[in-house]
Amino acid sequence: MNAFNNLKVGKKILLGYIAILILMMGLAAVLLFSLNDLTKDFSFLVEHDQPVLSNAHRLEKLIVDMETGERGFLITGKDEFLEPYHNGIAEFETLLETEKQLVSNNPSQVAVLTKIGHLHDEWIRVAGEPEIAKRREANKATVSAKHLQEVLKVGVGKGILDELRGVLEQLEANLVTKGDLKSIILTVKIAKALVDQETGQRGFLITGEDRFLEPYRNGQAQLVTYIAALRARLASDSDNLALLKRAELLATKWLEKAAKPEIEARQEMNANPVTMADVSALIQAGTGKALLDKVRAQFDAFIQTENQLNAERSEQAKQNVVWVQTQALIFTLGSLVIGLLLGISISRGITRPLAKLTNMANKMVAGNLSQMVDIKSRDEMSQITLRQDEMGDIGRAFDALA
Repeated sequence: MNAFNNLKVGKKILLGYIAILILMMGLAAVLLFSLNDLTKDFSFLVEHDQPVLSNAHRLEKLIVDMETGERGFLITGKDEFLEPYHNGIAEFETLLETEKQLVSNNPSQVAVLTKIGHLHDEWIRVAGEPEIAKRREANKATVSAKHLQEVLKVGVGKGILDELRGVLEQLEANLVTKGDLKSIILTVKIAKALVDQETGQRGFLITGEDRFLEPYRNGQAQLVTYIAALRARLASDSDNLALLKRAELLATKWLEKAAKPEIEARQEMNANPVTMADVSALIQAGTGKALLDKVRAQFDAFIQTENQLNAERSEQAKQNVVWVQTQALIFTLGSLVIGLLLGISISRGITRPLAKLTNMANKMVAGNLSQMVDIKSRDEMSQITLRQDEMGDIGRAFDALA
């Protein structure tokens, strides 16, 4: 403190400004680093979590597409129905590797994806390809299911669903452009619910067993829920809302023009002793269904884990925001307090000596030349005091001679 008092007044003021500047620079540095960390947190949520969840739902949908394409072929014997099957196989491997790279920092999630890949390969090996091969053999034989085949070969359902997929793909692309992750997931879920309906319906058409209609019925209920949720989110988005309305109308049209008539035709077929025995035997063995059930269970576990991690990261990011706000408030208040203390100290270092000097001068004017001021600093105030003391010495000497 003595060293500070001994500084020149100009240096004291300059030192005060420098101290405040250092505090402000410290505050800026802390905020910069904190904001940089926040940017990393939110970038990770956008660049990692969103693609991971979106890819997981996409992979799950590809599995359903493959199953749907395979079952469509088993019903009709037409190779064009295998397009989703072959496209799904081609895309699945690449997307799965991409997903593994995204979660490479989480070995347990990589292990789940690896298991999904093995189950997928096993399903193709022990169910998909053998069933397709059996259906090709059945194509060479005479299958007595004329009425059902006539209904299916019209291709009304496929045309509607192809148009519906196009509408949903356009809607998903629009939402991806906007970066609306929740709406994207709802769109994928709508597509999956529709595919589940088609899968269940086709499974029933192949086997004639009501248990295969479970995904069909569940898909109808899920579709209503997901469409309502997405409609609420798109309330202010007229363009995408129109696409959603179009998708809903197409889904209803498929139900009335294709799904129900085909199910009724299969139920009529069940009333007669006419089956695709060889193909049905493979499906009824349940090998493919059991494997796909395992795949779905693994996907559910994977997505649930990622959702939990996303929730934890989001909460951590929110806590970091609060911490940055707290830091900014603490440093700002600290800077104000320190600046105020420095201002008070510098002000007192100047005003107190001046007050003493003013008082001494007033007394000397009144005739009291014996005044002395005790100022211990070495700044300009002490120099003025020495000069005034010297004047007092002259006055006191003059009084002594008198």
